[in-house]
Amino acid sequence: FADAGFGVVVSGTRVANVNHETPVEQFLARHSRWLKMRAVIHVPSFVGDLFANPGALLFGAWLSSGFNPNVGLLWLSAAVLKAYGDAHLVQVLRGEPMALRWLAFAPIKDLLMALVWIHATTSRSVRWRGNTLRFGRQSRLRQDDGRLPVRVLRRLTGPPRQSP
Repeated sequence: FADAGFGVVVSGTRVANVNHETPVEQFLARHSRWLKMRAVIHVPSFVGDLFANPGALLFGAWLSSGFNPNVGLLWLSAAVLKAYGDAHLVQVLRGEPMALRWLAFAPIKDLLMALVWIHATTSRSVRWRGNTLRFGRQSRLRQDDGRLPVRVLRRLTGPPRQSP
């Protein structure tokens, strides 16, 4: 940011923002929005998100290996280690341990996040507060004007676009 002439200011005030009983759909939609925004703002960071999910990568390797037991054991080890790391972070951030019943869902959450990542590679549309929007250049939000074939057809047959 400094190279672009921007400054970064970090607040010393802690904001308590805890989502209680968030439905899975809302959780996935929120993470989908953030991944799509990252894909538009900084592609290397977006790609890095995939590599921050070793459980999903190793699960894919296990599937690709034809369910090789050694690769399966590696995936299982990574899933347990990642779940332990998640539990530790919850303990540090909240000051109280994560319930074991939720810890068991950590590998499933990681697999779901990999699917969200794959979806974010091809979609820039988001649904936010009842509006369907699309991420444009420099992460600007604009009204979603249809799927890719419709947008291409409009550009080919419509009047020339003016640059912003």
